[in-house]
Amino acid sequence: MDKQLEQRLHALELCLLRLAAPADEQAAYLEKLGVSPSADELALEFDDSLAGLPVLVEKRLLTPRQAELVYAVDRRLTQMSEQQTLWTEEALHHHQDWAQIRELAALSLREMAA
Repeated sequence: MDKQLEQRLHALELCLLRLAAPADEQAAYLEKLGVSPSADELALEFDDSLAGLPVLVEKRLLTPRQAELVYAVDRRLTQMSEQQTLWTEEALHHHQDWAQIRELAALSLREMAA
């Protein structure tokens, strides 16, 4: 596997792992980055990792089904972007939208591992 493609795939997996993580782990990660209480960085990093997705599919490192699940995470985050109250550490812990993101990200990871 091409090293650059391997790095893109790893970056995507890492972002999905962060999005699938429990709220406490997400909050600790954001604190470590120094951006807490804002949760924006989780989505920004994920968005950056999407740039390589078409190439990963083209090179058959991801299936179209796997890519569609990743794009489902992206669509849900985009829907959330208009609601500023969702981008806080408090929302990570208590808002249903973040629970849905965790479920979608976990589903993407399970499909990628299959």
